[in-house]
Amino acid sequence: MYEHLWPTDTHLLRVLERYLSLQLAEVRRRLAAAEGAAGRPVAAAVPASTGPRPRPAAAAEWVIQVDVGRTRRPIAVHRGGCPDARGPRTVPATRRDAVDALAAGVPACLHCAPDRALGLDL
Repeated sequence: MYEHLWPTDTHLLRVLERYLSLQLAEVRRRLAAAEGAAGRPVAAAVPASTGPRPRPAAAAEWVIQVDVGRTRRPIAVHRGGCPDARGPRTVPATRRDAVDALAAGVPACLHCAPDRALGLDL
C-alpha cells in the first residue's frame, strides 16, 4: 500500500530494522515488568475513591508559540483558547508576557487576535 514510501537502499533498511528491533525489545521489557516475573498480568490499581475527579488546571489566558529549534524563540502570540496554539511548542504566558512579546515584534495570531484583545494598537 505504501511501497513508494519505503527506502530502496539496503543500508537504510538495515538501520530501520535495527531501530525497530531495539524498540520491540524495549516494549517486551516493559511488558514483562508490567506482567511480573511469573508471567501473569498485574492487577490494575483500583482508585481509592470513586468520588469526583479533580478538575484540570485552567487554561492560560495567553500563550506564546515557540520555534522548534534549540533557542525556542517566540514566533506567535495567541489567546489561551486559540486552536492554533496547541501542542508542545506553546508556553503559557501572563498578560505582561504577551504585551512584551507583541511590543518586541512577535507576530499576533491572525485568528484569535491577541493584540486586539489586549487593547494594543501595534
